[in-house]
Amino acid sequence: MQQPESLDGRQVLLAGACVFLLVVHMLFPKAGIDATTIYLLILTAVVLYGQEITTWLSGFYRVSPDGCNPAEAPVETEQGEDADVRQLAYAVEHARTAVRVGDYDAGSPAVAQKTQEILRDAAGNPRAALLLLWAELELAVRGAARTRGIESAQDGGADTAALVREMAARNFVPDPLITAFEDFRRIRNEVTQGRPQPASETTLWALVDIGAALLALLPPPRLAQE
Repeated sequence: MQQPESLDGRQVLLAGACVFLLVVHMLFPKAGIDATTIYLLILTAVVLYGQEITTWLSGFYRVSPDGCNPAEAPVETEQGEDADVRQLAYAVEHARTAVRVGDYDAGSPAVAQKTQEILRDAAGNPRAALLLLWAELELAVRGAARTRGIESAQDGGADTAALVREMAARNFVPDPLITAFEDFRRIRNEVTQGRPQPASETTLWALVDIGAALLALLPPPRLAQE
């Protein structure tokens, strides 16, 4: 783990205070390497290397069956990737709130199972998981639109973003879902096709988690009797 190239004023102040307290604690009589010393060392490490620790821990992160709060998904902090991914997370969280407040029909018991199947089929490869998840998102959009009588969805060739917009126009989904879906498609295309620098695994896993949350916000296909 490498030390950051520079520290801001708060980091310098906090790190200096931690080191000072640590030295004083160890020099005083009966002040050995006890719990207080360890706590000070941990605090110093967090102040100096919090970002690196977070990035390292996020390598163990995988989406949960029912999705997590996308605003808390791990993001890569290099090469400007974090801004796009974090903005996407906010868009999906906004859509989640709109679905909940508007009491829209969303998700199904099969979503959690499908997410687990995607992770299993991807065999630990985040790029494969992202591609499989996108395919599932498109299938979900087409199924939801087709069973709600949207004519352009009947032949299976309609653009999925257009189908989401049409469902929003008919009040089957909230308007914020349009932005979330289109932003996810754009960033998915960029990281899998258009960026000269390959996306990190941290970014890819973050997108998988955000995509799983987005999948859970789509309305399930309607049954024939509905």
